[in-house]
Amino acid sequence: MNTLKVSELTERLIRAESITPDDAGCQPLINEVLEAHGFTVQDFSLQLETGTGKHTVTNTFAFVEGKGSGEGPSVIFAGHTDVVGVEDQDWQSNPFELTEKDGLLVGRGIADMKGGLAPTVTAAAKFVADNPNFSGKIGFVITSFEEKAQNKEVQGQVAKLGTNHVVTKLLEQGYPVDYVIVGEPTSSEIVGDTIKNGRGCSMDVMLTTSGKSAHEGYIEPGATAGIGVAAIGNLVTNDWQTSVESFPTTKFHYKGDGQEPKPGTAAPEFTFTNSVRFSPPYNSQSLRAEIEQIVASTLTPYSADVTWQLAFTDSGEPYFTLPSSPIIRLASKAIERVTGIKVPKLSAEGGTSDGRFLVKLKNAAGKPTEVIEIGNIGTTLHEVNEAVPTGSLEELEAIHYGLLKEIFG
Repeated sequence: MNTLKVSELTERLIRAESITPDDAGCQPLINEVLEAHGFTVQDFSLQLETGTGKHTVTNTFAFVEGKGSGEGPSVIFAGHTDVVGVEDQDWQSNPFELTEKDGLLVGRGIADMKGGLAPTVTAAAKFVADNPNFSGKIGFVITSFEEKAQNKEVQGQVAKLGTNHVVTKLLEQGYPVDYVIVGEPTSSEIVGDTIKNGRGCSMDVMLTTSGKSAHEGYIEPGATAGIGVAAIGNLVTNDWQTSVESFPTTKFHYKGDGQEPKPGTAAPEFTFTNSVRFSPPYNSQSLRAEIEQIVASTLTPYSADVTWQLAFTDSGEPYFTLPSSPIIRLASKAIERVTGIKVPKLSAEGGTSDGRFLVKLKNAAGKPTEVIEIGNIGTTLHEVNEAVPTGSLEELEAIHYGLLKEIFG
């Protein structure tokens, strides 16, 4: 059975102007390839209504079960078809045409992550064609809603309507997953030189304090809403628990209070806006508990005059796959056979990814799935003239094909 070449699939995906959350026809194209190789496709798309109109969030789950006997492992490839915009960027070529220049493939999304997603699709299609009697399942979770949308009304919905929505559906179905491979751009210099085995996460924290309002000359600072700044100071300078392995340190960031000061008068209420980038051993529940404890211990001495309220907005959970995990051993073997790299670097640095949602999936025994990320070189993601090396698509395809061989034997 003929399979679309990875370069051809990538070129067609780049041509689609799929600015978040618009899929622009990317997933129907991918589904066509997968369905031709026996995959069943489920559409979990949603409509998002905002003041600017309706937006479609395109979500796909596709899977195929081998014809071999026995259960076998279940693996999912995950990715997104949306890209960031190109406004106010001076590209040397059309960002929505894949261009080869000076040993590079240039185009919006070639690194993040159409040039990481396409190799997983063609690798899986080839593997199924070559090995129809494998025992187990291969699946895809794909969304058009991963990047930060330009529309602020849309931005806050990413944790509800994209990959997280598909994960919820799979949990409802009881679909078992042993391993998840996310195609985010993890490599730094050579394709396959880095495996992401973890990611931190973020949480928005809003502290609202209320106190007496009076002339500043006739009121103690501890009786005013402004005392909330003491709690913010303690959160910013808190000695957070040491992060595991290669995770970045947990950090609390104060963004502002949004107040318009009235000269000579203490404001009756302050709202302090903050965000936290956090890493294991914290999860959202343990982080909330520590923040609540710090705020309470700071403000309780002033509780006769001041009240406070905390509001949290979670964006998911951090994940960490142990270096000794089977999926890392198998992925390392596949990478070595293609690139010669014997020991890929394991990293948990960088921002969040949809691994924060996918980690909620369970295997047949009810244990959390093991999540890793393997993708193209990400040094120019979101930048003008986003690019990856010529030949990197084929290398990634070979790595993912080899990984499937390792997983299914």
